[in-house]
Amino acid sequence: MTQPASKLIRAFSLLVLITAAQPFLLAQEDKQARTPESVIRAAQTIFIQPRSEFFDRAALERELLKNPDFRRWGMVITANREEADLIAEVTRKKFTTRFTIRLIDPLKNHVLAAAEASSLGGEIEPKLADRFARLARPYRDK
Repeated sequence: MTQPASKLIRAFSLLVLITAAQPFLLAQEDKQARTPESVIRAAQTIFIQPRSEFFDRAALERELLKNPDFRRWGMVITANREEADLIAEVTRKKFTTRFTIRLIDPLKNHVLAAAEASSLGGEIEPKLADRFARLARPYRDK
């Protein structure tokens, strides 16, 4: 076999090996890259998912947009779930004043962080905006 043919066979073999290994390498990279910390840290677009009739989505949007941390981080709120980097889901336990805000990875539906707030003593939306900032701050301010 001539030297150019041998180099061509080696190059082709290397190309086949790289192509075959690529899905495995990407899967490993994805597992390492999508940690709760990395998802919260990288999120720029937030979708608010209300799961309670006792909660005003628009009021929470206004409170988040007023929040200095939210503005400093350059986050935006989307009305389209498919565009979101992070989902903020709000629920209320029946027959109580307790609300829960959960930060969810939209690609894997993993709950990344959660906090509770009570509507006693005022409106719940400013308190939920504060809880959102408290949940994200340790990852965003690094």
